[in-house]
Amino acid sequence: MASSLETTLCQAKMAEQAERYDEMLDMLVDAAIAPEDMTLKIMNLLVVAAQNSVGARRHSVAVIAALEARAESYNDSGRVELIRAYRRKVYAEMELIVTGKVLPVIVMYKKATAVEVAVLAWRMEGDYYRYLHEFQTGVERDVYAEKASSAYVKAMEVAGKNLGSMNSIRLGVVLNYSAYLYEGLQKFNDATALATAAFELAMKELEASAGGGDECNDAVVMLQLLRDNVTRWHECA
Repeated sequence: MASSLETTLCQAKMAEQAERYDEMLDMLVDAAIAPEDMTLKIMNLLVVAAQNSVGARRHSVAVIAALEARAESYNDSGRVELIRAYRRKVYAEMELIVTGKVLPVIVMYKKATAVEVAVLAWRMEGDYYRYLHEFQTGVERDVYAEKASSAYVKAMEVAGKNLGSMNSIRLGVVLNYSAYLYEGLQKFNDATALATAAFELAMKELEASAGGGDECNDAVVMLQLLRDNVTRWHECA
């Protein structure tokens, strides 16, 4: 007979294939998998579930915000208020999932036995506070910005001490943190310096290695993304 964890994972994979990401997220959150039992494979399922559940709402908020900005440019106050109310509704829905499901569950995994799981947890905390920061205003925006930055810095610290410069999870932290510095905080110099330093360090290790293998292949993909970002940022400067 399958264990309760095996059953949960089987159901979560079915939910993923059916693209029922809200249910997939609920399954993994409700399972309350202990930090010592959390593997990278399971953590990646949580990443997929959260990314798609929250990501769909994040995209919706961005679209509605663009509509709001367009209405403001036409000085259509009535339409602005209508759109703004809807944006706030969808944002509140996203915020509820982030603060009520995603952030509480990943707190457990910041102290996971597996280092890559812990790094992913810290990075996810940064990601989801970043998403809340994007569309927030006032004091709350500043609070979310500080929490996102703190989580990313911790992810960088743990990854830097325990993972090689070519490790795709470490590079993923750099990719997301540098994007946040550039897009969220408008810190062009910090973003490019972080991404460039990580790129150069990983390239040295890649050139010194025999090449090939999953780690090298994953690293090449991440390095391409970092290089593309830095190139685009310089072009837009």
